[in-house]
Amino acid sequence: MNRSKVIAAGKIVPIQLMYLTLFGFAGVQKFLNFGGTTAHFENIFKDTFVPSLPGGMALQVGFIAGVEVIIGLLFIISMLRKEFLPGACRVWIIIGLILSSLLLIHLSIGQRLMADYSGAANSFFYFGLTQVLIYLTCESSKE
Repeated sequence: MNRSKVIAAGKIVPIQLMYLTLFGFAGVQKFLNFGGTTAHFENIFKDTFVPSLPGGMALQVGFIAGVEVIIGLLFIISMLRKEFLPGACRVWIIIGLILSSLLLIHLSIGQRLMADYSGAANSFFYFGLTQVLIYLTCESSKE
């Protein structure tokens, strides 16, 4: 692999691995401990309208876990398709980043409902960084 390919991979592979770790593993953990995770969130959201939504907390936890696993799979697909190489079409990583942004909005709403303002602020920063990474990833695919 020549130097430019190594540099290009060095820009993209860490993004793929970080989002795979951040979302993919979190989703799998939620599914592995589904009952415990649901009970934990039922306790946290007990004073909000969320448990009274159709499907209750189980649907919310399942939705979040499902989207997290899908995000992880998108980054695995991106790696397998070698989207880290120069000139590669980076469709899967872009879709993964966009879906990550949407999930971060969803998570931020929950944090605001719980009055976890510092957590919501962190979600805002993750969201902002993800938007920057979408831009940089799109720009780097033009190289």
